[in-house]
Amino acid sequence: MRINPYPSEHEYNRKKKYLLITLFITLLLMSIMILLDRMLTDCCSSVNKYGIVAYELAFNQLKANTIIESWGEKGKGLALFSLGLDFLYIAAYSTTLLFFALSFHSVFVINNPSSQKPARSSQVLLSLPPYLISLKIYSLL
Repeated sequence: MRINPYPSEHEYNRKKKYLLITLFITLLLMSIMILLDRMLTDCCSSVNKYGIVAYELAFNQLKANTIIESWGEKGKGLALFSLGLDFLYIAAYSTTLLFFALSFHSVFVINNPSSQKPARSSQVLLSLPPYLISLKIYSLL
């Protein structure tokens, strides 16, 4: 039995549906995290308004402690929730990039019937780096 290397219209629609779902989830999580960052900045008691990005980029413990102390108790809870949500955002963002790359691959093969060659493994592997790179970067943090 021979497997057809060309994606069907049904497979293309399925990938498109998954892309739209993951894109919606990613944008929703991004919106929530921006809202949390603004709330965190409003909780800040110091003259300098620190958000979650300032905390994540604090390169020493003294700066990080200064930022945490400026937030107060309410701000610490918001920061913990935001940092936890960040892990879910990483997974959603990476998955969205993966489906985006796979959808473009499907569009190229479906809309190019003159190309009678099946996708090479190198073409398929080109869709994986955004996903793998984002996982690697966030695993190092």
